[in-house]
Amino acid sequence: MSLVAKRYAEGLFSLAKDYDKVSLYKDEIKLVKECFDKAEIRPFFASGRISREEKKQFCREIFRDGLDTYVLNFLCVLIDKDRITAYRDIFDEFVHLCNRELDITEGIIETARPVDKKLIEELEKVLEKDGQRVELKETVNRSLISGFRISLENRVIDNSMKNRISDLEDSLLRKDGSLWN
Repeated sequence: MSLVAKRYAEGLFSLAKDYDKVSLYKDEIKLVKECFDKAEIRPFFASGRISREEKKQFCREIFRDGLDTYVLNFLCVLIDKDRITAYRDIFDEFVHLCNRELDITEGIIETARPVDKKLIEELEKVLEKDGQRVELKETVNRSLISGFRISLENRVIDNSMKNRISDLEDSLLRKDGSLWN
């Protein structure tokens, strides 16, 4: 995480706290990130042929009714300061700060192939304990073959085929390297 991304994220986070809108801004930033990621928008914002005003107008148009004024203004500041191409790092850090404030534990779920968001939401509910909410970020790791691996703070839940095969191999091999007794 760059120092620049951290500073911008902290700036928006401070504003969110001041206006008691941490949860709202977090949801809106996640929405913007999803939109930008799906649209492969980085080349548009990185282009020197498109003026800053056109880029800001683009943001105002697509998020006209969906964002709080300060979040939209934040996007415009990122454009004015030529930081919008670093949106992923800035937004990830912002979400991390919000999660810490909202007492949400962040984790990673690795799957062999993309899974339905509803399944991830069900797993998050199962992992919740003592009022501590959980948010899992999905990554695809084809080497798992099937199943999933969840990393959550200092815990790892490995229900992958790769792990099962490794466990089976370990149980079949004895210390001296021979199979069976």
